[in-house]
Amino acid sequence: MANGDDILELDLPDKLEMIQLLDLVAEYVGLDYMFDPEKIRGQAVSLRLHGKLQGRIRVKDLYPLLESVLKFKGLAATCHKGNLVTIVPVVEALDVDPALLDPNHTTLDAGDMVVTRIFDLQYVSASSAMNLLNNMKLSVAASPIEEVQALIITCYAHRMARIERLLSMIDRPGRPKDFRFRSLKYTMAKTLVGKVEALVAELQTMPGEVALDKVQPSSPAPLLTVSAPPRPSAGQRTEEAYRSDVLEKRKVYLDADERTNRILMIGDKEQLAIVDAVIDALDVAQYDPRTLKVYDVEHLGAAEAKKQLEELEIIGQSSRPRSEAPPVFVSKTPSTGKIGGMDTADWPDSKEIQVTVLEATNSLLIKANEEQHTWIETVLSRIDVPRQDMRTLKVYQIQFVDAKEVEKILSEFGLIGSQTEDSGESESKLTSAPSPPGATSDIGAEGTTPMLKPQIAVLESTNSLLINATEFQHARMTRVIEHVDVQTRQEAIPYEIYFLENQDPEALSEVLGKLVSETSSDKEGKIEQAVKKTDDQILIVPDKGTFSLVVYASKKNQDWISKLIKTLDRRRPQVLIDVTLVEIRKTDEFNYDLNLISSFPDLIETGAQTESFAVSESTAVVDKLLEPGMRDRFVDFQAKSGSGSGFYADKHVNALLTAIQTKDYGRVLAKPKVLVNDNEKGTITTTDTTYVTKTSSIPVSSGAAGSQTSLIETALDYEGYDAGITLEITPHISEGQLLRLEITLTRSDFGTITRERPPDLTSSNIGTVVTVPDGCTIILGGMLKLNQTKGGSKVPILGDLPLVGGAFRSVSNSNVQSKLYVFVRAEIIRPAEALAGTHEDLKRISEQNRTAFEEHEEEFQAYQYWPGIKPKPTDPEKVLDAH
Repeated sequence: MANGDDILELDLPDKLEMIQLLDLVAEYVGLDYMFDPEKIRGQAVSLRLHGKLQGRIRVKDLYPLLESVLKFKGLAATCHKGNLVTIVPVVEALDVDPALLDPNHTTLDAGDMVVTRIFDLQYVSASSAMNLLNNMKLSVAASPIEEVQALIITCYAHRMARIERLLSMIDRPGRPKDFRFRSLKYTMAKTLVGKVEALVAELQTMPGEVALDKVQPSSPAPLLTVSAPPRPSAGQRTEEAYRSDVLEKRKVYLDADERTNRILMIGDKEQLAIVDAVIDALDVAQYDPRTLKVYDVEHLGAAEAKKQLEELEIIGQSSRPRSEAPPVFVSKTPSTGKIGGMDTADWPDSKEIQVTVLEATNSLLIKANEEQHTWIETVLSRIDVPRQDMRTLKVYQIQFVDAKEVEKILSEFGLIGSQTEDSGESESKLTSAPSPPGATSDIGAEGTTPMLKPQIAVLESTNSLLINATEFQHARMTRVIEHVDVQTRQEAIPYEIYFLENQDPEALSEVLGKLVSETSSDKEGKIEQAVKKTDDQILIVPDKGTFSLVVYASKKNQDWISKLIKTLDRRRPQVLIDVTLVEIRKTDEFNYDLNLISSFPDLIETGAQTESFAVSESTAVVDKLLEPGMRDRFVDFQAKSGSGSGFYADKHVNALLTAIQTKDYGRVLAKPKVLVNDNEKGTITTTDTTYVTKTSSIPVSSGAAGSQTSLIETALDYEGYDAGITLEITPHISEGQLLRLEITLTRSDFGTITRERPPDLTSSNIGTVVTVPDGCTIILGGMLKLNQTKGGSKVPILGDLPLVGGAFRSVSNSNVQSKLYVFVRAEIIRPAEALAGTHEDLKRISEQNRTAFEEHEEEFQAYQYWPGIKPKPTDPEKVLDAH
């Protein structure tokens, strides 16, 4: 500044506006400045100059005066290129880009009141250093960079030197840390970590904070932090500032290794020495003033003696809750109730008595202190005394019920011992029966003995009970027997008769029997054993005479059996099965025969080795032709019963031609109906029977002695053989209007019948399962039987000549056909309901079979008895429409 040493006469008013002061300094110093009037307007400052700034002042001292006033008013100035100074509130200093200082060059330009500098740290963390500066309010803004351990600070330029000195004071290396482990003998490592925390907190030689994280199975190692001893410092605020960073370096890390029962430690030597001392004090054997002693019990059971000691509260569980963790040490300051924040109630009770029953020697093994042992001996001497048997025998006559049933009820009430108790128990070790309500028992009082267990025996010969018990027990049993031994009411009789309406008694009895018991069979099918499925006895007997079931069972079993019988004995819908059996027969036969006789030169004289046509027994046709006045030839033709015959005869040739064609059509109709229950089989049978002669011969001896004669007696008998059609249908009613039909059709026919041997039998079977709507008709495809033959006889060679060969052969052709159609219509007998849906496929198949059947009917009806005359239809014209 060229005019920095110029002297000014400064005469300022008592109260000066901030803008006026800025104008004054800028005019003499030569500054260009910029500010927001809204943020500075109205700010006034009062300068009381009584020192060297009073009166005469140099020009270069005006700028420090301005900086002091700006800091006092919370304003900051920064200088940019062109010496333009920006004045803003100090909280907005970062918005105007303060100058970044180089640590090696600290020269500042005029107007740079707020600057930014980077400090490199070595030992202390950047966050700890930032917290120190923020607590001391030295920086305007601070940003830590932990990755490079640096700190960026923005503040007034004159404070940078002070901040640098403070950081140099705290940026120092800490104490070296060691690793150490301790093996424990008497305590668990996990438990001891908590005890170390409690005791270290009470140490007066180490003031400060102690923090221990709770030990969790999956948590990190517990952390014990011990503050360092106080150090001399320039002031209390400086000590508080860097305290957090020091604490970070003064931590002791503890970890419990449960596998090897060791404690792992990391810290400096002083800290580890303190922890070792605490562990040495805690890892010691636990002191227990109790001792073991065996008490032999002579007159009581050891378990009973223990029970009576518990009733007198001589022994028993401690009333205070016990900790799940093992004991570590015993508190020596019971008045406070807590040591290091831990409740002494979690420690084991040294006065607790532990008792174990030694059944082999009938004794008690007790762990207690001397005072408790003395008291236990006194009590046992009072209760372990010989018992007095106060029981008496009494016979109870049972009139209306079984004595064993009464014994069972007394056992259920707990008045006598259970029958499942160990039979090998010694009689000398009798257990006491439950005390009656309101009764008291003082074991230590004279003349009082505990109640003995009652004894009971069943006298089957007299149906009575023999009971050995005390008077009180007899009184209780008498009251129970009076309520049990009463006459049975009619409704309590253990059998019921269930009359059936729809189900067969034997079939229903078999179903119920499988629910009551299960039988197992061996390889040969013999029943080995029956396993009952219920505890009570159940007997079910079917009675065909009354169409009922007789059930012997208890009341509770009668209930579920009655419900089951009502459910099963429901009226099932019936199904009307209408069956139409139609057999169509067709026969077509053709026979041709030519009988030709010729002789050379004529038939007058022959060798008599061939046949000849005769008019009578003594006259041949040739002889008839040779008679005087007779014709020289015969030509005859005859048609009889559809058979044609032609005859030609002369002296040289005689020929007889026979030709017949037979056609037969027939149909056989059977229309049976059967009504069956749902799920039951219906059978329809049509049978043809033929008889075959059976001859048997038996030798018979007759005559007097010395002259016997053997005769053969022949017996003639007729044995019948059956053939026909058997149709079995089992309907199952499904949901809605559908019927499931199981159909089995068996057809048998005779072959050639000779009457001399049994006829040949051919059979055909059809088995199918169909589902049809209610009331619909199904058609089982025709069972076709076809017998076709072609043949004849001929003269060799001559019979094979074209056209002419027909004179040397005979023809016999046969075509016999038989078709069986089965029409089944099933209808449910119940209130009519509308059928839902259609069955197009079923209808289409049925129509195809119906059409084929009707074609055969038309052919049958169209057969002409006389050519050219239309035949009269046979009634019924259509079989399916017959009623």
